[in-house]
Amino acid sequence: MTLGQVRLWSLAAALLTVGVVLAGLWDSALFGLLRSETPIGRAWALAGYWLGQGGILAPALLGLYLIGRWTRRTALKGAGIQGLAVLALSGAGVQIVKHLVGRPRPRLTAEGVVHWGPALASGLDSFPSGHMTTTVAVAVVLGRFLPETPLGHLFRSLLAAWAMVVGTARVVGGSHFPSDVLGGALLGLLLAVWVTNWFDNRAGGGTNNGESGS
Repeated sequence: MTLGQVRLWSLAAALLTVGVVLAGLWDSALFGLLRSETPIGRAWALAGYWLGQGGILAPALLGLYLIGRWTRRTALKGAGIQGLAVLALSGAGVQIVKHLVGRPRPRLTAEGVVHWGPALASGLDSFPSGHMTTTVAVAVVLGRFLPETPLGHLFRSLLAAWAMVVGTARVVGGSHFPSDVLGGALLGLLLAVWVTNWFDNRAGGGTNNGESGS
């Protein structure tokens, strides 16, 4: 990863951190504004739930890796294996953070439950959003392998839109507060940077953006 990329991700992480803090100050108001029980809201929430499910992302990434092997395309192989790695790491990492923080889900908060701190009880696992963490982590890793072409930029925009759909759906459906979603985005970003750096160091520092070969 170049110095410019490091600076870019550092700036993005700083902005997300500020966003988490600000959202935390107005969480209840933002949640009430975005929460929707209309048919469109329920459809949005359901779509976001399935689009961010690890059980769907894992076979898709495995398929990407296998296609890369069969077609001898290094970029596809790298995207698949690094995507699987960051999916596994983010899935485990977010559960650790969730149960260390122990924040009540919105439905429990509405019932008057107040709790912060380590907990394993159901519902005390709101922060951060697991769907958002894994979605952002995978999107960042996949985006790194796209070529610097108009088509590559288009696909990066689609990855960003995918993350936006998943994140907003978790609030619209009442599963998370806005700060949970922003916190998940921050954690996913940091884990993606860590995973890609680890693979770069292991391979000697090269990237595979848009390249093909065996």
